[in-house]
Amino acid sequence: MSVATVIRITKDTATPMLAAARELMLPKRLNPIIGRSAVNVYRAHLFGVNESRPNKLGGTRTNYYATAARSTHFTILDDDTVLISMSQVGLALRFYGGTVKPKTAKFLTIPVNAKAHGHRAREFDLEIVFGEGGRPIALATKSTRATQVKQNSRGKNVTRQIGRHGEIMFLLVKSATMKPDPTILPYERTVLNAVAADVKEVFDRDIARSLQGSGNPPAGGAS
Repeated sequence: MSVATVIRITKDTATPMLAAARELMLPKRLNPIIGRSAVNVYRAHLFGVNESRPNKLGGTRTNYYATAARSTHFTILDDDTVLISMSQVGLALRFYGGTVKPKTAKFLTIPVNAKAHGHRAREFDLEIVFGEGGRPIALATKSTRATQVKQNSRGKNVTRQIGRHGEIMFLLVKSATMKPDPTILPYERTVLNAVAADVKEVFDRDIARSLQGSGNPPAGGAS
């Protein structure tokens, strides 16, 4: 005696499901989902960094990392590549580290006063502070100085300014080296996990809609 099994397909749930899956897997559909998901992760991380790192000098905050978060965007380069970019100036230097040297001036100006934080030296009326050997070492606010005239050993009059400088606002340095700080951006695994979760969420939603539109219940429903 032979045994036979008869299978009858009464409802085709596979075809609409596969059609929805194929549509989602097209780059034109998938890439924007990936781009938006990754951008959201980067922005959330940068906003968190901004909140956790107050200005060390105690001056008015520039909210640098919040600005970096708002500058984050994505670009679809081709079917296989979605580029996430942050256009905030100096962010790459903070992430990778490196040495900065002046390009058009002799010195870099490093703010050391709360009032100088987030500002350029040319925004203030400053004077140079000289160190040993007449080397410029800082920029300070101007103070009231008196003019003193004295005769030198040869009997000639020598004029010089006497008094003290004002507040030190900036240090003058030939170069500055910044250590790399990879913590300012989320870990790659964090981004990939978030993207995968968002793609799955959209995939499940599209499959459910496709099945509902065909008159068939979503997976797991009664047949």
